[in-house]
Amino acid sequence: MSSDEENEVNLKQPTKKRKLYGRLSDVNKKISLQSHETGPSCNCKRYKCFEAVNAEQRARILKDFNLLPSRDEQKLYLSGLISVLEIQRRRPRKEEPEAKLHTANYAYRVEL
Repeated sequence: MSSDEENEVNLKQPTKKRKLYGRLSDVNKKISLQSHETGPSCNCKRYKCFEAVNAEQRARILKDFNLLPSRDEQKLYLSGLISVLEIQRRRPRKEEPEAKLHTANYAYRVEL
């Protein structure tokens, strides 16, 4: 293989660095960060989530969440709203060794 052929092979290989650090990937990251939408109603009878929080408040919460600058900050915001609670009373349906017992319950609150 001559040096001319080697140069042609090197020119044809795409650069991975340009794909990772280009403007297009930055735009795609921002779009994916800001593309969260409200889902359908959960229809829960206990808390009545969609009745307690009106559409305007939901839109404001979602807009503020989407404006957080990075996915890490979004995760940090969500983890701050979740509280871990110990299980207060166990009532296993099966014998103790067979039962799959949970160690904690998780509750969350959305600040309005």
